[in-house]
Amino acid sequence: MANWREFKIIGKDTETSGSGYIRFRLDGQVNYDKVSEARIYCKKTLPFTEWEENDKVNIDIEKVCQYDISYEFTLYDNAIFKSSSHWKNKYWEAVREKNNLETERDEWRRKYYDKNSDYEEEKKGRKKHVDSYNELLRKNEVLTERCKNLTDRLEEYEEYKEMYENTRNERESERVNNTREITTLRRDNVALQGQLTRTQQRLTASENKVLRIEDRLEAKGREVLELRGKLERLNINVNNLEKSREELLNEKVSLKNEKLEVFANNLGINLDEVDNLLRYYGRLIHARKNYNQANIETHEGNVSQVKGTLRQNGVSVENTNKCCRKCEKVAKLRMELNEIRQQQFEARQEVLPRQ
Repeated sequence: MANWREFKIIGKDTETSGSGYIRFRLDGQVNYDKVSEARIYCKKTLPFTEWEENDKVNIDIEKVCQYDISYEFTLYDNAIFKSSSHWKNKYWEAVREKNNLETERDEWRRKYYDKNSDYEEEKKGRKKHVDSYNELLRKNEVLTERCKNLTDRLEEYEEYKEMYENTRNERESERVNNTREITTLRRDNVALQGQLTRTQQRLTASENKVLRIEDRLEAKGREVLELRGKLERLNINVNNLEKSREELLNEKVSLKNEKLEVFANNLGINLDEVDNLLRYYGRLIHARKNYNQANIETHEGNVSQVKGTLRQNGVSVENTNKCCRKCEKVAKLRMELNEIRQQQFEARQEVLPRQ
């Protein structure tokens, strides 16, 4: 629950290096995660750049105490507003606009599911195709749940695109032989592409109101295109798929590890610190999955300690956070790969007694 308290700005300092930030000195103490200080850091963006000394601001002390003293707040954190400011109203208008766009997106998704139901009826009796299609729907649901991470997913999308290009060249001869079977599916996908294009045009019209939401929805549109490509690729290659999901994840983990090592070497980060981050993030993900709050807090503290070490070694906040995001991705992929291997092991254990 929000607990707003009013402070007076008694000083303002602007940092110009890097992305830049603004430090406001206040007439009272603000409680952070571990310390209390009479200051607060904000991103060097509107409306903060227009605030001056002697202005009064409202701060949600319940929310701020969850962050570190060095955290740079933005308008979207909904934690600090200038008294009598109209920015808070603009923010909630943007939130309502976002909710409307998400409702419209869900409507198109429902139509997409209806199309897939028609396709399933037409392909009734072809068990292998139906199983593959259901697996693709499950992957689509997983991708939808990751919608909040669309910015990070953009980098992953580029990697999928590269893998898709390589696979498409290898499977071109097979695609010619399977053209007759996927004609109906391609026609449905063309219709869906048209619907997605019209949705993209409506999203573009809201660019001046909420740029952040538009960027995310555009990224979602690209993911839908990627999903369509995966759907077509899966139906083309369903009978002759050479690589299992485990092999693809194995390659992906190796690729991510190599990129992470190159990134760390370029920044002068000790690989031991990278290994510590991977281990802590792996434990943190496992604790979150099991809803173990005590372990969650412990491993989040471990991650914060490694971040502090990197900052002390001269690594910038931006590069430190980027390194942590990459380590978290690799940890998630490793856990997913281990789960697949565990499932395969259990499946083999169930088959042995029958034999």
